[in-house]
Amino acid sequence: MKQVYVSATDPYRKWLIAFLVIFAVITTASAQVKGVVFRDFDLNGVRSDTLPVEVG
Repeated sequence: MKQVYVSATDPYRKWLIAFLVIFAVITTASAQVKGVVFRDFDLNGVRSDTLPVEVG
């Protein structure tokens, strides 16, 4: 069985590596996290507009 080796001086190798690096940078740089942070006073996991009533 004959083995085929890719030369380090292959002209497409530099372009392929450059493309993969640019692709990795672009895809990771565009990630965003969106959401709302709220305090769950009654521990039911639902955002409510009113504060809990304090008996006092």
